[in-house]
Amino acid sequence: MLYHLIVYAPISDADRIREVMAAAGAGKIGKYSGCSFSCRGTGRFTPNVQANPAIGTREQPEEVVEERIEAVVQSENLPKVFATLHKQ
Repeated sequence: MLYHLIVYAPISDADRIREVMAAAGAGKIGKYSGCSFSCRGTGRFTPNVQANPAIGTREQPEEVVEERIEAVVQSENLPKVFATLHKQ
């Protein structure tokens, strides 16, 4: 079964995130690997008091230019892709 995975990353991290996703098995389509689609936009969030934000300040609204990265993932590769992304 194929899954459609979508992640958001700051522009400065997007290439690295795409690379680790591909290395973990995301983006395999037929005889191709590392397939993905990206588009840029503005992410908005407010870290709560328990958050330890890498970007922004607790309880303050933040906007960040981000890249939306999409790739397909075979079900057998999902655990490795998720584990790899959680380490980032």
